[in-house]
Amino acid sequence: QLISNITDLPAAEQKELLKQILDKFDELPPEMKEKLVDDLLKSAASMPPEVQKQMISDILDE
Repeated sequence: QLISNITDLPAAEQKELLKQILDKFDELPPEMKEKLVDDLLKSAASMPPEVQKQMISDILDE
């Protein structure tokens, strides 16, 4: 399992992990992409909205 629970990590590590995942995303098999997106959506859903927005804007800015 790639990520057991991304929300257990500190925010900085979550961001770093997400960046690494997104860098490699194109190389992943389709079924893994689906699982990953599900996991990311679940973990994002448990974060406060302002944290979600900040994380997304940080990722998109880089």
